[in-house]
Amino acid sequence: MNYKLAKKLKDAGFPQYVEGVKNLKSPNRYYMVEGTLEVVDCFNPTLSELIEACGDEIVLVKFKEDNTWCAGTHIDYYADVEGKTPEEVVANLWLSLNKK
Repeated sequence: MNYKLAKKLKDAGFPQYVEGVKNLKSPNRYYMVEGTLEVVDCFNPTLSELIEACGDEIVLVKFKEDNTWCAGTHIDYYADVEGKTPEEVVANLWLSLNKK
């Protein structure tokens, strides 16, 4: 996941820690801003953490023709959001489910 998407998650209220381990600082959890030495506190969740955060009954599908991923919350309608990777599409699903 890129920094821009991780920052969107943070700004929308996605938890910024691993359950039970607050203020975790490790290279695969926080980002360095490209071209600088600045470290930005943005949690980089795993796919399983994103799926869990979306709640029950999500659907994740990859279309063979164009390698597009789609995710949604209903078995009969899984194209709520699209993306290039499963992490991207589930992050976008979480964002759409948590609009303020």
